[in-house]
Amino acid sequence: MYVACKAAILGEIELIGYVSLICNEVTSITLWVEGREIQFLRADRLSADEDNPESLAFMTQYYGIAHFNEIHYETNYSDSYRHLIKGKLQLA
Repeated sequence: MYVACKAAILGEIELIGYVSLICNEVTSITLWVEGREIQFLRADRLSADEDNPESLAFMTQYYGIAHFNEIHYETNYSDSYRHLIKGKLQLA
């Protein structure tokens, strides 16, 4: 399932996109930057992850930042346990 979200990196750069859910767990997050979809896969969930380095490089260059390793996100959607889907996506 895909759910719209708001996201932030480094606590100051705000973005919009969507999270991908499987059985109430966020497996990836896709953010829009200048009309381009940038996808980040959850490092501890998916081991074959060749997209994150390219996505990280694009984001750090685009926003002129040195590095970031997590994306905070929140949605207006509740999971099957009635918990609001929000949290942070750790990147390798």
